[in-house]
Amino acid sequence: MKNPYVEKNIKAAKIFANKWKNTHRLTERGNYLPHSYTGERVLSWWDEVLFPLGSQLVIVNWTHPRMKYRDEVESAAYDEMLRRKPLPDYNLFEKSTPIYKKVGKGSRKRIIYWKFPAPNDNTEWNKEWRELKNQMLEKSDIVIRPSMTVKQTNRGRVVDICLPIEVVDQKSIEDVASYVKGVLCGVVSFQSCYRDGYSYGCADWVKDVEILNHRSDSQCPVIL
Repeated sequence: MKNPYVEKNIKAAKIFANKWKNTHRLTERGNYLPHSYTGERVLSWWDEVLFPLGSQLVIVNWTHPRMKYRDEVESAAYDEMLRRKPLPDYNLFEKSTPIYKKVGKGSRKRIIYWKFPAPNDNTEWNKEWRELKNQMLEKSDIVIRPSMTVKQTNRGRVVDICLPIEVVDQKSIEDVASYVKGVLCGVVSFQSCYRDGYSYGCADWVKDVEILNHRSDSQCPVIL
């Protein structure tokens, strides 16, 4: 039995794809690249590529495992920091003070504005959180493995793919698009796109940081 919601999205996606094709210029390999590739890059984090496939548009959101690793460790560090040192509650309206002014004849008053307290100063908390995050990045037992999910939307098929490829130029992002096309068309399996048993963990992060610390390339930042 067909899902009415999915069928509605497919119909809308086909209409959107027809309009999209008339306003976007594709590369020789049939892809649309929303980003430019200038300067020298060694390591990469995330990127996007779009291409028409059949009657729909495929929107690929690519992420390198190091990006996913950093994000998951950062989230875990935040939760751990909250457990160790909860942030004080800050209710903007609960602590606000109404400022009144007499209006019209008599003594009737109306609120003309609210005076809000200064926000909590979390500078020290944030400093401790960053220190904890950096420690966990080098010692965490979190492991990231390649993954791929496909979701039907009213704009097309959205593919979220985590794959250990260094997307440093136009060719490499178009290679990602080719992998995705092959998997969606059943020509290749997703497992064939990466080394068997591949995973990304803290040891890989330490190696990547060493590489980037020897470079001044702002296009390859490690946000610590």
